[in-house]
Amino acid sequence: FYGQTECNLVVSSCASQGIYRPHAIGRAVEGFDVAIVDDYGVPVPTGGSGHIAVATPNGSQMLRYWENSQATAEKYLNGWLVTGDKGSMDEDGYIFFLGRNDDVITSAGYRIGPTPIEDCLIKHPAVKMAAAIGKKDPIRTEVVKAFVVLNHGYAASNNTIRELQAHVRAQLAAHEYPREIEFLDELPMTTTGKIIRKALRELEEDIGAELLQRSYKGIGFTPEGNALLIRARLVLATIDKARAEIRQMRGGAGAHVKAAITPLLTATVLPDVLAAFR
Repeated sequence: FYGQTECNLVVSSCASQGIYRPHAIGRAVEGFDVAIVDDYGVPVPTGGSGHIAVATPNGSQMLRYWENSQATAEKYLNGWLVTGDKGSMDEDGYIFFLGRNDDVITSAGYRIGPTPIEDCLIKHPAVKMAAAIGKKDPIRTEVVKAFVVLNHGYAASNNTIRELQAHVRAQLAAHEYPREIEFLDELPMTTTGKIIRKALRELEEDIGAELLQRSYKGIGFTPEGNALLIRARLVLATIDKARAEIRQMRGGAGAHVKAAITPLLTATVLPDVLAAFR
């Protein structure tokens, strides 16, 4: 099933009932009208990408966001409840998930969803976890970059990068393979086990800016320094995510969480990062 808290169980797939297509999340459940719409709430042609949306009113939609009329209004577009996900639909009504609105990668005119790339990578025996993001590029707008956690017994190397790139190119379209792969010890996750791609995008932007600034000053990184800097950025991003979630639930309690954790981080991780610089 596919759905969300605001409008749940609107798309279904069941191979035993003949409702199945490889890589699709399914078709609209009976009683719901699901479409792919553009930014104006107009259904796009078959095969085109856009917002996954559900016609309203329907028996599953929410009444409203609690005490947030602006967010409620933004959830609807020309009679459609917009899920916040990007996708496409084939001629038989099967829907293909591309990713959250802010997760979709734009590269050389292509709209690329991170999920198929991640699913492809984790099918390789070397990969334990994977996340794909768009990295800013002056020519292509963005290029696909993957962050990978390796399984035990596999080494992070240029050979491994080339092997993973070839694996994706053999399974997906040529424009979808990750042009860059970076190995991490762990990925930033929410409390419910979802990868925080936003933290990885912010990490990429921060690391790029810092490396550029240091290159102007003639300061380099040792490999250990670069790895530790990545670790520190991810930990801070995860703390900020947790802080925001806790603040919503507990008022200002999130500030106390960060106040307690940040000194510990500063005392343990950041000195190692600084010591690793040349």
